[in-house]
Amino acid sequence: MKICNPNITERNFDQPSVGQVDKENLCLKTISFFAHRTVLTIIAKTSHIWHICFCPTLKPTKQNQKSQIFQPAFSVTILFTFLFHVDCFGQLQTPTVPSMADRQQQQRQQIDQQNRQLMQQFGHTPPTTQADILAQQQRWLNGKPPELTPQEKRMTELKGILNEVHAINTNMKKSGYYNQPAFIEDSKKYKQTLADFKQMVGNPNSASLADAIYKSEAAFGKLQLTYSEYKKIIAQSAAFIKEWMAEHSLDLNNQEAVHYAIQQFMGDSLRINSNNLPGVGIIPKSHKPFMYDYIDYRGSKDINNYFLTKTLATGTGQCNTLPRVYLVLAEAMNVEAYLTFAPQHSFIKYKNNQGVFQNYEPTIHWHMTDQDYMEEMPIMSTATQNGLYLQPLNKQQIIASLMIDLAYNFMREHWVYDGTFMNECIDNGMRYFTNSEGLLLKNMLLASQLERVLAEAKITDLNEIEKHPKAYQVFKAYRENEMQIEALGIQNYPESKYQAMLAKHDRRGKLQAARGIDTKSKRSLFYN
Repeated sequence: MKICNPNITERNFDQPSVGQVDKENLCLKTISFFAHRTVLTIIAKTSHIWHICFCPTLKPTKQNQKSQIFQPAFSVTILFTFLFHVDCFGQLQTPTVPSMADRQQQQRQQIDQQNRQLMQQFGHTPPTTQADILAQQQRWLNGKPPELTPQEKRMTELKGILNEVHAINTNMKKSGYYNQPAFIEDSKKYKQTLADFKQMVGNPNSASLADAIYKSEAAFGKLQLTYSEYKKIIAQSAAFIKEWMAEHSLDLNNQEAVHYAIQQFMGDSLRINSNNLPGVGIIPKSHKPFMYDYIDYRGSKDINNYFLTKTLATGTGQCNTLPRVYLVLAEAMNVEAYLTFAPQHSFIKYKNNQGVFQNYEPTIHWHMTDQDYMEEMPIMSTATQNGLYLQPLNKQQIIASLMIDLAYNFMREHWVYDGTFMNECIDNGMRYFTNSEGLLLKNMLLASQLERVLAEAKITDLNEIEKHPKAYQVFKAYRENEMQIEALGIQNYPESKYQAMLAKHDRRGKLQAARGIDTKSKRSLFYN
């Protein structure tokens, strides 16, 4: 779950060089124009334009398992031809050989620009140039405030975070919360859970993923299922799936058939004829599909809405819990399934009988390709290339991700305390895979630590940080973590799409409530 997503300012360090245009190059450009125009015309006529319609539930068309089938657009031919025409023939003029003074001026400008960018990269504000002054004056004339430099933007953002953190830290300190017996006892439970995870992640083959997920949620407490109820639902579900497979002549030793049965169990209404099943006794003969819960789907009001136990108890969930239902069912059915992350989303990968990964989207009971997710989820290409998204996580990595969940749950319940426990969770989890949530949580931890150090040193002006070694050390760690986030390609959702997502889910949540659909009360999906 996204906690704190800093605004990342992108910088382009590669400056285009200005070279001499000679007549031979001009002729080549003229010839290449006609060749490229022909190629672009062919491409445009035989290609399609994908309609990208952001939808957190990723609802595809019925005709195909891709998100949208696009239609040819002849206008692309005209557009590309026109753009290329401007690019090539716009240069059809008598080339001018730059003088030595021109070249020296260009070199000075390039060197100055590179130096300014390096200064910005390492957190320093470069001196103002005459061009900067003129640009700022023009903004004032246009009625706009001066544009902030990247360094100023970062410092402004950091000030806002520190103010928020200061208010929370001050309240927690005044209340004496961390000295209360309830917190001391609860922190022991969190520490024991982390110790269990360390043991599990070191020997994942003997670990139970279902137990690990339950432990993660039980540390927070107030669950809708006891451990025995939780295990009973999983056992009954596995027994039901096995019987359904037997009645439909599906081989339990065929892993692809088992995955198909799990998917049908989650996304469709199923019925069996014999309901006196080995290991679980008599159970109802029918099972309803799981349903998406649009009401408080992010767990902002009640974190239980983000828990697997809630989904198994009520039959409703979202993109965090429904994939986990699949994971525990796959474990009970003795087949491998992999958790996979996308921006603010997760889904399932599994291997078919040929060993090729397939994607299953449990929120809509559909198969999708990686390309579908790339088109549906914004600003993720760089992060995907760096291994943050669309990567299948094995059992060991899933347990490692639960350590980061544990840190988040601790923060939701107790804030950060002194940061030691949360840091231990994040550092141990990040040993097994790079996790965007871990890096963002680390940012919040470092901000809280920085606020405490600044308060101790009575520093109110961030420009004075460098004069205090301890504060500057924490500030450097904060900046390094931010730079890692930026380098990995972790970015905010586009605000317009994010607000559209919230509005869409809010509408659907109100529709569920208006129809009297209860997504929170305990109920069984099994029925006769």
